[in-house]
Amino acid sequence: MHCETSLKNDPVMKKTYLPVSEGGIRSWLKNFATKIGNHASKYAVTPSEVTDIQNAAIDYNALLNYADALGSFKQMFTQVKLEMRDGLPAGGTSSILAPMGTPPVMLSQPGFLGRVLAIANRIKGSVQYTVSDGEDLGLEGAVIHIDLSTVKPAITHISAFADKVVLRWKKKRMQGAVVSRSLDGIVWTEVDKPSHSPWEDTSPNQSAAGEWRYYRLRYLKNDKPVGLFSDTVMVLVSIG
Repeated sequence: MHCETSLKNDPVMKKTYLPVSEGGIRSWLKNFATKIGNHASKYAVTPSEVTDIQNAAIDYNALLNYADALGSFKQMFTQVKLEMRDGLPAGGTSSILAPMGTPPVMLSQPGFLGRVLAIANRIKGSVQYTVSDGEDLGLEGAVIHIDLSTVKPAITHISAFADKVVLRWKKKRMQGAVVSRSLDGIVWTEVDKPSHSPWEDTSPNQSAAGEWRYYRLRYLKNDKPVGLFSDTVMVLVSIG
């Protein structure tokens, strides 16, 4: 697979300590909740605050896990619906619709991230604050380096509707992505260069019957494709 070897690693400026992605916030909360007890006395964090931080980490993890389960269920439901309506490709096997799952029971009150960040910023503003404490608690920003030869997009969700296909993907700190589409997974055509997620494909089917479409992405940086192709996703589509 070809990569743009003329481009070097691209350093990104120092970021704030709180990640921007949901998964990053989950990891940050988990670390902060796990270690806050070791620093509570020094920074006057009360037992009730420690408990609230720990419950927040548990709740957010449970919420994201349930959101993933709902997304998978919705995608599979759409797949089963289209298969039942339009049939299967030659040699295809029917999809199985798994149970949706049970919503998690919350331990904390709404607005927990704001409360946790207030405590984190209180610690950073303390006269006793040290960089080593901040690194342990995840309160020191980091410089991120992106390897443009191996960076790879992640398609997080694909949905087929009556009038469009919707792709959701992680932009990270890239300029955008090149979307390629195929009807057989072999011959690919570049169809768009979106700068943000989600991306929508409203092009009609080539025939009246449902068709299987394959999609993959490759990141854009300085208007050039970089890194590796995403994993290929496929969906049964009936548009127009």
